[in-house]
Amino acid sequence: MKSSITPTTPVYTARRYSFSLSNGAEFTLTDDQFSEISEIEEAIKGSAYAVLLPPLKAAYQGGAPLTFGPVQVSADKWPWRRTGRHFAGMQS
Repeated sequence: MKSSITPTTPVYTARRYSFSLSNGAEFTLTDDQFSEISEIEEAIKGSAYAVLLPPLKAAYQGGAPLTFGPVQVSADKWPWRRTGRHFAGMQS
């Protein structure tokens, strides 16, 4: 049996993160500035989640709706359950 190796196109993902600080300052980090951008990304996400998640979770569990762009979600109002539509594998 003859084996062959098929050349593949290298896959590259460019990462760019833009930040706005509470004092109005803005800055951007890119993966060509830091070789360890993935580690920086995880540290930033962890810090942001630690600040943002608790009040959002408390509001959601308290029945307040959370808005994500054009989508609003609340623990007590699931329109697809009322209308019989299925969403993300959930059935009414």
